[in-house]
Amino acid sequence: MLFIAAGAFHVAKPRISFPSCRPLPHPGGTGLADRRGLRAHSHEPENALTKQYTALLATEKIHLDIQADAIAEIARIAAEVNARMENIGARRLHTVMERLLDELAFEAPELGERTIP
Repeated sequence: MLFIAAGAFHVAKPRISFPSCRPLPHPGGTGLADRRGLRAHSHEPENALTKQYTALLATEKIHLDIQADAIAEIARIAAEVNARMENIGARRLHTVMERLLDELAFEAPELGERTIP
């Protein structure tokens, strides 16, 4: 069940495979579909995505400095996509961050020590 809850489906939607599955509620009870909830979820938890990507890139000596306005824009994009497509809540943040940092993560070993604002 944790495998499913963690968003392990990249091709098939959980609803297609398991019709009885419903989105899991957020422990804090905030609406993650809105920008404010997504923004908070992207940087406030101890294991927030922004912290994970910062730590991941730090292993390659890339210092990622994600500003508050960038977090707000990432949350805006995630909320907009959730509104247009299936609302998958905070899991959409992972998709947005992955697309945003995919090329940087791939090229990081060759870039050397840098700070990315």
